[in-house]
Amino acid sequence: MIIFLQILIFCLSISFQLIYPQSKINFHSPANTKLFADYLFCEKDYLRAFDEYNDYLKTNYNDTVEFKAGLSLQKISSYDKALSLLNEINKTSHFYPDARKEYARTLFLKRDFALLRKKFQESDSSSNSDMFISRLNKITFLYTDETPPDGQNFISLFPENEQSYLKNFYDWKNDPPYKSPLLAGILSTVVPGLGKAYTENYTDGLFAAILTGVFGYLAYTNFKADHKFRAWTFTGVSAFFYTGNIYGSAASAQIYNAKIRFNFEMELHNFLDAFHYLSGDYNFCR
Repeated sequence: MIIFLQILIFCLSISFQLIYPQSKINFHSPANTKLFADYLFCEKDYLRAFDEYNDYLKTNYNDTVEFKAGLSLQKISSYDKALSLLNEINKTSHFYPDARKEYARTLFLKRDFALLRKKFQESDSSSNSDMFISRLNKITFLYTDETPPDGQNFISLFPENEQSYLKNFYDWKNDPPYKSPLLAGILSTVVPGLGKAYTENYTDGLFAAILTGVFGYLAYTNFKADHKFRAWTFTGVSAFFYTGNIYGSAASAQIYNAKIRFNFEMELHNFLDAFHYLSGDYNFCR
């Protein structure tokens, strides 16, 4: 509805100017600048919305405009500028709790977890903004190599409908299903291809076992037949595949672990996005 009214007013202004060209309507007045900025913001054209909001703020102070300008910068990943603008919102402003919340969210999106924890210590306040920030602080441990806080304290901070998800993420973080590159290499040393099977790379494991076995057998039969040149040639090829499969098994374990980590972060990202941890839910455009 707001977008419709903004478009209607803008179109009426244009029409009036065409009908009465002598009129002195100032399309760059602060009111029209703000109106156009709001339209761009609701259209998710955040870069141009910020430019318009910034022009407005040069001559007028409005905490709503300042807050929306900070959100616009956050949306286009201009995190440092967003932090600076959100930090300027006065404590007496109606938007101060939301600005504080968005400041913390911006630090989280920037992955500046150390500063997030330092600036926002654990709070006993039950306000929505402080509770949200405390939850963000907990979630940062899922992204770092640090040991998460005690499980019950970690999970109980979140709403009941989120706790089962957080428990899965917490359990994964404490005991990730990684494969050992060392063990993969040892297994392939004992039985060629077994290390790749251990990392669930079954096709490559079978291929490595067959090639190493075939060339090893050819080397054996040629030594037995006293064809030394061919025997040593096949020995070299067999040794090449044997050592290659050991190295490849260790590398396969590292690739497997990278995929596990990637999938974990993707699932965590989807969870955070679904429950509005990555973006605020404001009714500016409703």
